[in-house]
Amino acid sequence: MNGDKQGRILETLMRLTNGVGDYAPRPGNDPNRAGPAMLSEIRRVEREIRAETTAPIEYKLAIALRNYTAWYVRGESRKAFLEEVVSHLTRSLIIDPQQCGGKCELARVQIDEQQVRDLPNAMRLISELEKDGLLPDWLSSFAARARRWSGLMMVADNSDFSGMDPSPAVFAEERTKLRKLLVDRMKTKDMEAARRVGKRLYNLALLVAYLYGDHDCGSSVTGAMYDRAHQQMRTVASKFNFRFMGPIQGARFLSSRDYGRLEKVFGRQAHGLPLAQVRELI
Repeated sequence: MNGDKQGRILETLMRLTNGVGDYAPRPGNDPNRAGPAMLSEIRRVEREIRAETTAPIEYKLAIALRNYTAWYVRGESRKAFLEEVVSHLTRSLIIDPQQCGGKCELARVQIDEQQVRDLPNAMRLISELEKDGLLPDWLSSFAARARRWSGLMMVADNSDFSGMDPSPAVFAEERTKLRKLLVDRMKTKDMEAARRVGKRLYNLALLVAYLYGDHDCGSSVTGAMYDRAHQQMRTVASKFNFRFMGPIQGARFLSSRDYGRLEKVFGRQAHGLPLAQVRELI
């Protein structure tokens, strides 16, 4: 495919994927017009590249179909379009096996979208990205979720969080993993393992309180908050290795049920730890 033709097609696909303009769901855009118009443009591009295509075009087509599906398709009808997304991403990787963006997006789709979920392939792609040092921070929470669903959960024997991205989504996924492991260890009455998991869960809560105060990690934070937390992680992430001191008063990262389990493992503490005192621990 000559450069002029590829450039023209990619320019069209950029208009379909940039989240603004005539096709995106925004005030002033009629979804009954924008949706069909967007799909019509996607189909036109697909017809144009039947004889010849490239990895960047296949990748951008996948993103265009992903956006169209997210914006305008609901229910069971999503499956056919998501399968097309997977097909275009797979084709882009056949043409260029080292394409980082294609690997990341295919892994995400095959984890996050139940109708096309393929955890073994997603984990293979994630392993390749990790091996090459190319796994982006935003994909870390998806990777942790895939490992949990695949039964590959592991917990460190310490409370060193240095390798963790400080995004709320990653912290929330780690909390979910540790909760499940703690419940499992308590059911089997392996109290030594339960204490190890419980200590990491509690220190994770201390770290979150240190970085984000009373945030429950159920939603995102501002860019400035994340940047500050990322900077602080360099010096404090390996320093949270405290014994259980009772509920962190004023913090919302752990639930009353979490603290009930921790008290069964470590014993009840007469006084909890005020949120304001967490930053004094380091």
